[in-house]
Amino acid sequence: MSEYPAEILIVDDEPEVCSMLVEALSNPRRRCAAVPSGPEALRLLRERPFDLIVSDIVMPDMTGLELLAQARAVQPHCRTILMTGVSTPTLAKQAIRQGAFDYIEKPFSIEELRKVVDAAVEAPCPPDGLSEVARDEGAVGLRDPLTGLPSHRRFVEELARLRTRCRRSGGPVSVLIVDIRQFRLVNERHGHNRGDLLLREVGRRLKRCARDTDIVARYAWDQFALALPDTTEEAARPLAERCCATACEPVDLGSRRIVCTISIGLAECESGFIENETHLLRRASEALAEAKTRGPNTVVAWGELAGRDGQEPRPDLPGIEAMRREFQRLQTQLKQSYLESTRALVAAVEAKDPYTQKHSMTVSHYASSFARHMGLPAAQVEAITTAAILHDVGKIGIPDAILTKPGRLTESEFALVRRHPVMGVQILEHVSFLRAELPIILHHHERYDGRGYPAGLAGERIPLGARILHFADALDAMLSVRSYKGSRPIGYAVSEFRLGAGRQFDPAMARHVIEWIESHPEQIVYPHKRDVVLPRVLATC
Repeated sequence: MSEYPAEILIVDDEPEVCSMLVEALSNPRRRCAAVPSGPEALRLLRERPFDLIVSDIVMPDMTGLELLAQARAVQPHCRTILMTGVSTPTLAKQAIRQGAFDYIEKPFSIEELRKVVDAAVEAPCPPDGLSEVARDEGAVGLRDPLTGLPSHRRFVEELARLRTRCRRSGGPVSVLIVDIRQFRLVNERHGHNRGDLLLREVGRRLKRCARDTDIVARYAWDQFALALPDTTEEAARPLAERCCATACEPVDLGSRRIVCTISIGLAECESGFIENETHLLRRASEALAEAKTRGPNTVVAWGELAGRDGQEPRPDLPGIEAMRREFQRLQTQLKQSYLESTRALVAAVEAKDPYTQKHSMTVSHYASSFARHMGLPAAQVEAITTAAILHDVGKIGIPDAILTKPGRLTESEFALVRRHPVMGVQILEHVSFLRAELPIILHHHERYDGRGYPAGLAGERIPLGARILHFADALDAMLSVRSYKGSRPIGYAVSEFRLGAGRQFDPAMARHVIEWIESHPEQIVYPHKRDVVLPRVLATC
């Protein structure tokens, strides 16, 4: 422990609660300050460092969850404990997913609060000398402090990496979401300390059931998740059933032994199915919801649900909720079918020249990786990923003679090629579920200095997703072979991003992109990794 007292910031809009917490938590090892609102807390966080924030969730000016998100940007190493008197499982899961150290329900005992605070301020910080991502791992929720397993955020990042690898090799990836049944009752009957012991033990048992190549993570408050590379839905079921059998064994919680039961939802991401991690996890969650209705230690695969089209909702499910899930599933299938069809058209354009094969998928890989590395919300990452897949669809309207022309383009030919973002939007503008993607596709060739096309936008007037896609498109162009050049080394691309920052590229974003490139060399896609012969390519326009 540090020789200096821990600095704790208490945030609650009720003055009596603030006074009570300051009195309860202050001692020679802890020094407390209290403010009545989130904006006041942010002001204080900008003025001096804190080790811990203890905040109410429901407050008028800014919620505790909003404060958590903004406080991490100001002081990334400061941990946060959230409290609420209006508790729901959804709220608890959201708090943990956003990186809260712990979540406490009111009313609580002062002794319980002191133990959680002690654990938060005494948890070791990552040592100096690590990468920025590694140093921030505990602060921004990349590793769960209770179980030591990867957190929700890290799991999604690792799942993206596995899907990229398996897509290249043509293999599937399966996901399990494991829910501890009636976990709230364990906390209520046996106390939160024994609940924590149960979570650690379940995490250890799942880790024992998994293979060395699998990823096991704490996914939410009472849930774990497993990612299984090169594993079909059918092949994943025995492992899921093994997890159920292992979880049934009595758990020793000190003076008590209890029997834990679980439910598991299973979904497979096939190698040719265009979707992102959010879609895959959503399908696994839908399967989990069905498994929880069927009783303890049940495994349900999403493929079972997908084969039930046209059936009436199960009698034991509320009719409205069942129909909502079915509609959401059908809508997801419709969107994926549309994207698959449109992607086939893009692939047809790319196939006209061997160099452009798999260009859109490679650019999508880079764009989604950059967006996740910047910490963007899942919905925004999804829109950027989809836009990257479709960003060159407008080239369908450009004659083959121009696309495959080996020599220099004339001024009129080049002007036509420069219209492909506009033509792409004209093709896609009537698709209601691509509203967020259209501005990204339209402006992905704009430059930060305003010298790009089609609108000549500059700076932050260019949509955020379009600025990210511009980096991804440029990176693939530099690493690809062209008729007038060979493949550039990755160091060349990094240098170009540094030199072009403030002119062609967003300077703040360039730092994040370069950081991702230097810390993820294994995810760089060179021409020889695309499983095609690359003799020549059209220059990127």
